[in-house]
Amino acid sequence: AGYALGLAAPLGLLLAVLPVIFMAGSVPITPLGLGVMEGLGHTLLVDPPAVTYNHIVGMLLIWRLYQIAYASTGSILLLKGDIRLHPAQGAEVQSLEPGVQDPNSESRAASG
Repeated sequence: AGYALGLAAPLGLLLAVLPVIFMAGSVPITPLGLGVMEGLGHTLLVDPPAVTYNHIVGMLLIWRLYQIAYASTGSILLLKGDIRLHPAQGAEVQSLEPGVQDPNSESRAASG
């Protein structure tokens, strides 16, 4: 995302610094690490003049939009019912057809 914005920092520097920035953003101080990631990016990338502050903010904004789009895709599938949170429970419910008794229900009733 940074190179799409015209970032001129070396790739090795970005590969070393960006994981640290993302880990700092995962600390639950603010939602999605707003302000934390930008502040650390300013400290690690702008103070040594590798990029401008606008590059940092733009790059992190694109990253957050990517995260939201990725999470929304999964949530749509979850809401549609294509993904089950508890697959074992979903398999039991799907295996029973209307009017068909569960063969295990007799053994459960006899033992209990």
